[in-house]
Amino acid sequence: MSHKTIIYIAPAFPVGGAEKFLILLANTLMKDVRSQIVVSLSEDNKAQDEFNKEIRFLPLPRTGKFDFAPLRSLRRLIRTEKPDIIFCLNFFSFFLTKLIISGLKQKPFVIVSYHSTIPKNKKENNLNKLYSTLLTQKDLIITVSENQAKYTALKYHIPAAATSFDILRSFFPH
Repeated sequence: MSHKTIIYIAPAFPVGGAEKFLILLANTLMKDVRSQIVVSLSEDNKAQDEFNKEIRFLPLPRTGKFDFAPLRSLRRLIRTEKPDIIFCLNFFSFFLTKLIISGLKQKPFVIVSYHSTIPKNKKENNLNKLYSTLLTQKDLIITVSENQAKYTALKYHIPAAATSFDILRSFFPH
């Protein structure tokens, strides 16, 4: 068992493909980590019961775009738990994570799992471009297909996004 702690951050937990991916990942890593905490920034958490019971689920719902109370709570959680890894479900969660950890002495390894390839509209495209500027060489993007990895690298000028979550295994020696 590894001594690693992972905090997963998701905008919500409805029943969808990205959420099922995160549930599978967290449940699969149970034997390889010390602790896992899943944070949802919404009240829409229909899929939360699919997590292993040893995985802590923490809803921190935002009441609006400019509700910063959940972000302050999340920053306190990160300071207290000192996670080795923060796993973000989509670019928005990644953006919030970067804001939250700025100024912290201990910087956890940040992973963003990106589940939609072509933006729905111009606003989403522009936001994704903004979010991608926050990526550093220490961050990792996980895409769901090789085509998505190529598109993401080209569209947002991100070098070689990872194409599967198998790369995470390298963080957890047996």
